[in-house]
Amino acid sequence: MAINRAGTLALIANRADDTVSVLAISGKEVKVVGSVALAPKDAPSQQPSAVAITPDGKRALVVKSLANKVALLDIDGTTVTYKGYDMTTGVFPYNVQITPDGKLGLVNNNGGGGASDGQVDTVALIDMTMSPPRVVDQVVVGDGPEGLAIGPAGGYAASIILNGVGNVPKSAFFHHDHSYVSLLKIDGKKGTQGVRN
Repeated sequence: MAINRAGTLALIANRADDTVSVLAISGKEVKVVGSVALAPKDAPSQQPSAVAITPDGKRALVVKSLANKVALLDIDGTTVTYKGYDMTTGVFPYNVQITPDGKLGLVNNNGGGGASDGQVDTVALIDMTMSPPRVVDQVVVGDGPEGLAIGPAGGYAASIILNGVGNVPKSAFFHHDHSYVSLLKIDGKKGTQGVRN
């Protein structure tokens, strides 16, 4: 779920039916005012898993995990439209955030099957200033990035790396006892991995 900066609109990614719910917020009142389909009803499931709204409230990015893509939505008040534009960001994208200045979108690509598998995975950087927006960089962060957050000033992002924990058998070659945080430095339209902790 994402809420715009004005606090007047919320978007919710619905995995079960490949839609995004649109909610209008007015004080303490919240109403569902629409739904945006991200795929035809007879298409294979795309499983939208995360959504982020640009700081100006005019666009949003929606992760379509099973399609290995991120969709671009246009926002005008409470009218939200999907014109069919998707970006291929990597294998099994899972989470998305947009920098405070609205210039970059970051997408965690969780990799093979949406979990740790012993292979390195990436964070994709989307240039939101281009028309249309597109992926301009990939940063290797580790095995199974899931959680994603961007600092309030926009210079750093943190990606939570599964690293073979959770539902991984202890006998798996990639099993580890601890996950970690990968800190990314954002410099213009590039990202570099910094500290792993």
